[in-house]
Amino acid sequence: MTDQDKLQHLSAANKVLVEEWLDIVANDSENLERTMKCITDDCTWVMEPGGTEYDGIEQIKAFVGIAMSGRTHDKGEHKLAITNWFTDSENFCYEYTHGAISTGKYIAGIKGQVKTGVLRYCITCHLRDGKVDRVHEYINSTSWWLNVLLPTGLSHLHRLAMTDLIKARAFHPFGIATVAILMILFGLAEIATGFTHNSFGVSTTLGATSAYANAGVGALYAVAGILILSMKKRYVAIALGCLALDVVGRIALVVTGLFPINNFRQTGAIVAGTTIVIIFAAYIGSKWKQFIVPDRGSVNPSPSGDGWG
Repeated sequence: MTDQDKLQHLSAANKVLVEEWLDIVANDSENLERTMKCITDDCTWVMEPGGTEYDGIEQIKAFVGIAMSGRTHDKGEHKLAITNWFTDSENFCYEYTHGAISTGKYIAGIKGQVKTGVLRYCITCHLRDGKVDRVHEYINSTSWWLNVLLPTGLSHLHRLAMTDLIKARAFHPFGIATVAILMILFGLAEIATGFTHNSFGVSTTLGATSAYANAGVGALYAVAGILILSMKKRYVAIALGCLALDVVGRIALVVTGLFPINNFRQTGAIVAGTTIVIIFAAYIGSKWKQFIVPDRGSVNPSPSGDGWG
C-alpha cells in the first residue's frame, strides 16, 4: 500500500495535516512552534505508561517543550525512525523508534545515549478539521530497566511541565515574602540576644566582643530578609551571600567560644538556628527564576528568566 492509499480516507484538510505531522516527526522533531500549529486549543494528550494527562494547548506546549529540550538527535544511531503509519476517516496512528542523546535537562544533569530501536512509540491521534484534538502516546522499550523507569520518568516530566506552566502564568511572592519576614524577625531577635546575652534561656558569652559578634550574625540574617523583599535578583544574590556568611559566622561563634554549647539547650539552639538558615537559603535559591531583573532601559522592572540585570 502506497502513502497515497493510506491517505485516501481523509478529508483534504486532514490529509495535509497528516503529511505535515509525518514530516515534523521525521525531519523537524525539535520544532516546537511548528508542532503546536497542528494542535487544537482544547487538545488532550495522554501518556502511557502512567496515564499522565495534559489538557489544552498551554499544558501540551509546556510538556512538549521540556521533552524536546531534554534530548537531541544525530543522523546516525540516535534519530527518530518511523516504522509504520495508517489512517481512517478521522484517526491517524503511527509507530516509530526514538534514538536520542540526552542533554540532562530534566534528569538532574545526567547525560546518556539511547540508540534507535531501543525506545518504541505508538501514537494515536484524533483529527478534527485539519488539526489534532486528541493524542494517546504509548511508550515501551527493549530494555527491561527502561520499562521499569518509564512511569516514574513520565510522572517527573509532568511535574516539571506543570511547575514551569505555573511560573509562566504568574509570580506569587507570598511564600518568599513570608520567609523574608521570618528572617528579619529572627535576625532582630539574635541582635537583641547578642547585646542582652540572654533570651528564652539561650545565652552568649559576656563581653563586648561577644555582643558585637553575635549581633553581627543576627544583622546578616535581618539584612538578607530585607534584600529578599525587594524581589530583585541582584539583591537576592547579595542576600544569599549574607546567609552564607551567617552560617560561617555561627560556626565561628561556637569555635571561638563566643556562643557556648555547654548544655543541651545551647547546642540545640545553635544547631536548629543554623539548620533553619540553610533551609531558608535553599528555599530562596530554588525560587531564583521567579525573581525579577530591572529592565536596563526602564525604571520599571520586568520579569526575566536567568539574567542578572
